[in-house]
Amino acid sequence: MFEEVNKIMEIRKATIADLKDIQGLCSLLCEKEHNEYDGLMDLDWAFSEKGEKYLMEAITKTTDYVFVAVDDGKIVGYLSGGIVTGEGYRNLPKMADLANFFILEDYRSKGLGRMFYESAVSWAKENDAKRLRVEVSPGNDKGVNFYKKMGFEEFTLTLERELE
Repeated sequence: MFEEVNKIMEIRKATIADLKDIQGLCSLLCEKEHNEYDGLMDLDWAFSEKGEKYLMEAITKTTDYVFVAVDDGKIVGYLSGGIVTGEGYRNLPKMADLANFFILEDYRSKGLGRMFYESAVSWAKENDAKRLRVEVSPGNDKGVNFYKKMGFEEFTLTLERELE
Protein backbone atom coordinates (compact mmCIF):
# COMPACT_ATOMS: atom_id res chain seq x y z
CA MET A 1 0.00 0.00 0.00
CA PHE A 2 2.81 2.44 0.91
CA GLU A 3 4.51 1.89 -2.45
CA GLU A 4 1.20 2.49 -4.27
CA VAL A 5 0.70 5.85 -2.54
CA ASN A 6 4.35 6.71 -3.06
CA LYS A 7 3.88 6.37 -6.86
CA ILE A 8 1.04 8.88 -7.00
CA MET A 9 2.14 11.27 -4.25
CA GLU A 10 4.90 13.77 -3.98
CA ILE A 11 6.15 14.97 -0.60
CA ARG A 12 8.11 18.17 -0.96
CA LYS A 13 9.17 21.23 0.98
CA ALA A 14 6.50 23.90 0.92
CA THR A 15 7.02 27.27 -0.70
CA ILE A 16 5.34 30.61 -0.05
CA ALA A 17 3.17 29.88 -3.10
CA ASP A 18 1.63 27.01 -1.07
CA LEU A 19 0.68 29.25 1.87
CA LYS A 20 -3.08 29.61 1.17
CA ASP A 21 -3.48 25.85 0.63
CA ILE A 22 -1.60 25.15 3.86
CA GLN A 23 -3.75 27.68 5.70
CA GLY A 24 -6.84 25.91 4.38
CA LEU A 25 -5.59 22.56 5.66
CA CYS A 26 -4.53 24.13 8.96
CA SER A 27 -8.04 25.56 9.30
CA LEU A 28 -9.47 22.06 8.81
CA LEU A 29 -7.04 20.77 11.46
CA CYS A 30 -8.16 23.48 13.89
CA GLU A 31 -11.80 22.60 13.20
CA LYS A 32 -11.17 18.87 13.76
CA GLU A 33 -9.22 19.53 16.97
CA HIS A 34 -11.92 21.93 18.19
CA ASN A 35 -14.78 19.54 17.46
CA GLU A 36 -13.14 16.34 18.70
CA TYR A 37 -10.55 17.20 21.35
CA ASP A 38 -10.10 20.83 22.35
CA GLY A 39 -13.03 23.26 22.45
CA LEU A 40 -10.59 26.11 23.13
CA MET A 41 -9.00 25.78 19.66
CA ASP A 42 -9.27 29.08 17.77
CA LEU A 43 -11.17 28.28 14.56
CA ASP A 44 -9.94 31.50 12.92
CA TRP A 45 -6.26 31.05 13.78
CA ALA A 46 -5.00 29.67 10.44
CA PHE A 47 -6.11 32.77 8.53
CA SER A 48 -5.38 35.24 11.34
CA GLU A 49 -2.38 37.55 11.22
CA LYS A 50 -0.62 35.39 13.85
CA GLY A 51 -1.45 32.14 12.05
CA GLU A 52 -0.31 33.43 8.68
CA LYS A 53 2.93 34.76 10.19
CA TYR A 54 3.58 31.44 11.97
CA LEU A 55 3.05 29.43 8.78
CA MET A 56 5.10 31.84 6.63
CA GLU A 57 7.99 31.61 9.09
CA ALA A 58 7.71 27.82 9.24
CA ILE A 59 8.01 27.75 5.44
CA THR A 60 10.94 30.19 5.24
CA LYS A 61 13.04 29.79 8.41
CA THR A 62 15.95 27.36 8.32
CA THR A 63 15.10 26.14 11.84
CA ASP A 64 11.58 25.13 10.76
CA TYR A 65 10.01 23.08 8.01
CA VAL A 66 6.73 22.53 6.23
CA PHE A 67 6.26 19.54 3.96
CA VAL A 68 3.27 19.15 1.68
CA ALA A 69 1.80 16.10 -0.03
CA VAL A 70 0.75 16.75 -3.60
CA ASP A 71 -1.55 14.54 -5.63
CA ASP A 72 -2.13 15.58 -9.23
CA GLY A 73 -1.24 19.20 -8.42
CA LYS A 74 -3.47 19.39 -5.32
CA ILE A 75 -2.02 19.76 -1.81
CA VAL A 76 -3.72 17.04 0.24
CA GLY A 77 -1.76 17.21 3.48
CA TYR A 78 0.96 19.04 5.35
CA LEU A 79 3.36 18.58 8.23
CA SER A 80 5.19 21.40 9.95
CA GLY A 81 7.70 21.53 12.76
CA GLY A 82 11.18 22.60 13.61
CA ILE A 83 13.99 22.72 16.09
CA VAL A 84 12.77 23.27 19.65
CA THR A 85 14.46 24.13 22.90
CA GLY A 86 14.03 21.71 25.74
CA GLU A 87 13.39 22.67 29.30
CA GLY A 88 16.46 24.16 30.97
CA TYR A 89 16.25 21.73 33.88
CA ARG A 90 16.64 18.64 31.68
CA ASN A 91 19.70 17.38 29.84
CA LEU A 92 18.11 17.09 26.44
CA PRO A 93 20.03 16.96 23.18
CA LYS A 94 19.02 19.13 20.24
CA MET A 95 15.41 18.25 19.50
CA ALA A 96 12.97 18.66 16.61
CA ASP A 97 9.22 18.42 16.77
CA LEU A 98 6.22 17.62 14.66
CA ALA A 99 3.98 20.63 15.30
CA ASN A 100 1.04 20.53 12.88
CA PHE A 101 0.00 17.52 10.84
CA PHE A 102 -3.10 17.12 8.71
CA ILE A 103 -4.10 14.87 5.82
CA LEU A 104 -7.42 15.11 3.99
CA GLU A 105 -9.81 12.31 4.94
CA ASP A 106 -9.68 10.54 1.55
CA TYR A 107 -5.89 10.22 1.81
CA ARG A 108 -5.62 8.85 5.34
CA SER A 109 -4.54 5.29 6.20
CA LYS A 110 -2.72 4.87 2.89
CA GLY A 111 0.90 5.30 3.99
CA LEU A 112 1.06 9.07 3.54
CA GLY A 113 1.58 9.66 7.27
CA ARG A 114 4.66 7.41 7.19
CA MET A 115 6.00 9.36 4.20
CA PHE A 116 5.59 12.63 6.09
CA TYR A 117 7.20 11.11 9.18
CA GLU A 118 10.20 9.90 7.18
CA SER A 119 10.59 13.37 5.64
CA ALA A 120 10.57 14.93 9.12
CA VAL A 121 13.12 12.42 10.42
CA SER A 122 15.44 13.13 7.47
CA TRP A 123 15.08 16.89 8.02
CA ALA A 124 15.74 16.52 11.76
CA LYS A 125 18.88 14.44 11.17
CA GLU A 126 20.15 16.92 8.55
CA ASN A 127 19.72 19.61 11.22
CA ASP A 128 21.62 17.62 13.87
CA ALA A 129 18.59 16.90 16.06
CA LYS A 130 18.99 13.86 18.28
CA ARG A 131 15.36 13.54 19.44
CA LEU A 132 11.97 14.03 17.85
CA ARG A 133 8.84 14.92 19.81
CA VAL A 134 5.16 15.39 19.15
CA GLU A 135 2.20 16.51 21.23
CA VAL A 136 -1.12 14.76 20.65
CA SER A 137 -4.53 15.74 21.98
CA PRO A 138 -5.96 13.36 24.58
CA GLY A 139 -8.57 11.16 22.97
CA ASN A 140 -6.84 11.18 19.59
CA ASP A 141 -6.27 7.43 19.74
CA LYS A 142 -5.54 7.14 16.01
CA GLY A 143 -2.83 9.77 16.31
CA VAL A 144 -1.32 8.21 19.42
CA ASN A 145 -1.31 4.76 17.82
CA PHE A 146 0.30 6.11 14.64
CA TYR A 147 3.10 7.78 16.57
CA LYS A 148 3.67 4.69 18.70
CA LYS A 149 4.00 2.65 15.48
CA MET A 150 6.66 5.15 14.43
CA GLY A 151 8.58 4.42 17.65
CA PHE A 152 7.45 7.29 19.88
CA GLU A 153 6.95 6.59 23.58
CA GLU A 154 4.88 8.48 26.13
CA PHE A 155 7.24 10.85 27.86
CA THR A 156 5.43 13.73 29.56
CA LEU A 157 1.83 14.47 30.43
CA THR A 158 0.36 17.95 30.72
CA LEU A 159 -2.81 18.50 32.73
CA GLU A 160 -4.97 21.63 32.80
CA ARG A 161 -8.07 22.78 34.64
CA GLU A 162 -10.42 25.72 34.59
CA LEU A 163 -10.22 28.21 37.44
CA GLU A 164 -13.42 29.67 38.80
